[in-house]
Amino acid sequence: MASPFTDSPTLPPELDREISELTAYANPLSVPPLMLVACRVKEWVEPFRYRILILMAVNRPRLNGRGCFPYEDDNNFARILATPPSIFNKSVRNLCLTYAYDPVLGHILSATRDLENLWVVHDFTQTPLASIFHPTRLKRLHCSPQGLFPDEDKVDFTHPIFAHLTHLDIFNGFSAQLLDGLPLIPNLTHLAFEHRAGVFQVPRLLRECKALRVVVYRMYLPIESESHPELQELWEDSRFVQMACREQIKDWHMGALTGVDFWSRAEDFILRRRSGEIDLHQSVIEGDASRLLR
Repeated sequence: MASPFTDSPTLPPELDREISELTAYANPLSVPPLMLVACRVKEWVEPFRYRILILMAVNRPRLNGRGCFPYEDDNNFARILATPPSIFNKSVRNLCLTYAYDPVLGHILSATRDLENLWVVHDFTQTPLASIFHPTRLKRLHCSPQGLFPDEDKVDFTHPIFAHLTHLDIFNGFSAQLLDGLPLIPNLTHLAFEHRAGVFQVPRLLRECKALRVVVYRMYLPIESESHPELQELWEDSRFVQMACREQIKDWHMGALTGVDFWSRAEDFILRRRSGEIDLHQSVIEGDASRLLR
């Protein structure tokens, strides 16, 4: 009989699983080593690895620290392709795509119908995302909408991508097609853009997109009200905010982790304007919204 002093201590399976899952949830960077502990532990914790999935090239800047999610790059794509689609379908709620091979892209997007938050650029792929991605509850989208479709001049605002969308961050400017199409997005409450010329289209959008509560111009330099009196209607609308956000991917990552991002900062700023804490005509948030990110 083995001595009680030499027996390896064991936990009840239920407690073992709960501890493993809590560890994985609290510190996603712990998931890869936990997956090596035992097959049962891998099965429990692997879904937590993909709650926030970030695919990018090896040399891109990253948000580090406890609680952050690992970044997947070229070195991990073979493992991603070997991951069962059911894992992605069950797990992925936040997805950032800055780089991926088309097979990896198709493997993930075809399996993530319950995705809620997508940040994507299109210059790494020839595959129109709308042809392989049919989400059922996408709420937040950061992209160039024209790049989602095979014909950039024909954005289909009836596509499932837009059906439940509340937050849209547009990387490019407002084309005539976008200006006409944005009011067709039924649940749109938050809109952001980064092209300076777009500011002059905001009054129209605020009139036509009835549900809009927040419009953010992600600026490099603010547009001064004194220089553009023709925008008086806009300067008096508390929903319009100008702010810098240089580290966009890091800001997106922090928002997916904590709920604090440029959207939440804009919402807080608007509430303070309406309460009188900030001058109603002050539309600029000073500093860089991502300045605290590391």
